[in-house]
Amino acid sequence: MKKVIFFALVAVMGANPLFAQQESWISMGFEFGNSFEYTDGGNTYIGAPGFNISGYSFYDKKDAGFFFHYSFLFPVLINGDGSIYDYDLQWEFIIGPGFRYNFNENLKLQFGIGIDWMFILASYNQNILGNLTYFAKDASNFGIGADIGIKYDITDYFYINAGLTVSYMFHNYTSISSSYSPTNYETILTQIFDGNIKGYGMLGIKPYICIGFNNYSEKAVWGKPKN
Repeated sequence: MKKVIFFALVAVMGANPLFAQQESWISMGFEFGNSFEYTDGGNTYIGAPGFNISGYSFYDKKDAGFFFHYSFLFPVLINGDGSIYDYDLQWEFIIGPGFRYNFNENLKLQFGIGIDWMFILASYNQNILGNLTYFAKDASNFGIGADIGIKYDITDYFYINAGLTVSYMFHNYTSISSSYSPTNYETILTQIFDGNIKGYGMLGIKPYICIGFNNYSEKAVWGKPKN
């Protein structure tokens, strides 16, 4: 995940030499994820508070550029198919073209759409025939995501923004395994499931509120400084 964010930032910021001017918005704040998971075996709701980091970049004073949105959430509400798993972590990353609309000098509409990748980690313990068995589930979801929000500049440097992301995951890959230690020197690992879940889909709606900062830079020029 760190590599994904790093290369996304490099791609966005690295395009600066191609343009005369670059304006970037970077924000961080609170987010609450509402995810509705659908499979042939039933439906599950996941409610997850957490935080996000997001950014927009625009070049040559244009209203079209790039954006990314990274969510790091901790599920606390799970309702639906009777799953006994405790959902531990939910990561999501959206990147794609971003846009803005200027209501006035300080108030702006931000919106974007792009590819979306999510990773979910869940687990639980169960006592089986006197052995404590650990069950782990991790899932990678792929789909499309969008962001829409309002940005208000408090000063030239700082701003607040609020909005929501919407996503739909249409591809899933899930791995489920179990492990237990019959002795202090032995651990037995069993792969229970590894593949795509039939009939999978997930709808996500995640409102957020953040504080951020504005950054503006001019194009770097190749060669030596002029005398």
